[in-house]
Amino acid sequence: MTSALLYGLAASSALVIGAAIGTRYTPSKHVTSILLAFASGALIAALAFELFEEAFELGGAVRSGLGLLAGAAVFVAVDTMLDRRVAGDGGLDGPEVVAQGARGSWAGRCWQR
Repeated sequence: MTSALLYGLAASSALVIGAAIGTRYTPSKHVTSILLAFASGALIAALAFELFEEAFELGGAVRSGLGLLAGAAVFVAVDTMLDRRVAGDGGLDGPEVVAQGARGSWAGRCWQR
């Protein structure tokens, strides 16, 4: 049980370290886009090599393919809904919302000093 706890702490420490760095420094758009591309690629790879393979073996091509498409559709729908909720009707564009939110945050105020 101790080893599982230590492995869990080590695995989740990246989140805490990343949050600490993110509150202190704001990376450029170029660095942010590279990191987001890497993260999305890692998630797609995990889905394709780990989850989809088992679903394919258990449910077949049609069921696993439909499940994959349904999951993608739900993701896009919820992401779109959240974007509209944050931006509001006729509100700011995505980058403007992010910039405005960063200026109002604690990290944004610290960065501006």
